[in-house]
Amino acid sequence: MDILKRELAPITLQAWAEIDAQATRSLTAALSARKVLDVKGPMGTDFAGVPEGRLEYPASQKPGDVSYGIYKVHHLVETRIPFALDVTELDNVVRGARDINLTNLQEAAKKISLFEEKVIYHGLPEANIKGLKMCAGTTCLTMGSNPEQLLTAIAEGITTFAERSMEGPYAFVVGPKIWSSMSAHVQGYPVKMQAENVLGGSVILSPYLSGPYENEAYMVSQRGGDLELILGQDLSIGYEKHAQTSVTLYITESFTFRILEPAAVIHYTAR
Repeated sequence: MDILKRELAPITLQAWAEIDAQATRSLTAALSARKVLDVKGPMGTDFAGVPEGRLEYPASQKPGDVSYGIYKVHHLVETRIPFALDVTELDNVVRGARDINLTNLQEAAKKISLFEEKVIYHGLPEANIKGLKMCAGTTCLTMGSNPEQLLTAIAEGITTFAERSMEGPYAFVVGPKIWSSMSAHVQGYPVKMQAENVLGGSVILSPYLSGPYENEAYMVSQRGGDLELILGQDLSIGYEKHAQTSVTLYITESFTFRILEPAAVIHYTAR
């Protein structure tokens, strides 16, 4: 038995397959940052941190005594969110039902996905993680909201990368508001298609970049080696407990995010 303890759940193999399939659909729809980063792992549940290759020397040391340094380690963050499902409803999978109510699973998958997105885009100071927005080398560019201005801003970003000797291809990550603007046409061609021709990569929709973050966008070099998402335990579903009519499961993962080359990111703000 592993740490997920799935064997203890009163859930049939067919129902587990349905749960896993729905989780995959929900997570894939919500996770955008993984599409533009180097994803390392999963390394395993016992993988706790990434060595930074540096020592930290405490200031309290006295001259003439034995000196010492402490290895700096980028610790992983472990997340977990529980959700409850109806046991009878899960049994209906075996009876041939194809419209199983997995709403609680979908909501939990969305929440844990948005947490990962938040950490990557905006950081998590408690875990010493700088997000794409906070990385020191990021230049913030301004772009207008009409289609022509979007294309101009993308061209400006590519010029900025060229000045940094930062090779492509490039990805452009936007939220639903800017994504809608990119569905327009300029000179008979979709803005998104024109943008991708220039980028050499994809325009990617991030559901996280909405509401208070709807005016944010990011251009990222995809040459590789600059931005790392390191996974210990990849997103997985485990068993927590059950009662007569319900079973409580959870979604969990462990990860950290490192920016090795801040110049590989350009942050945009839409006017």
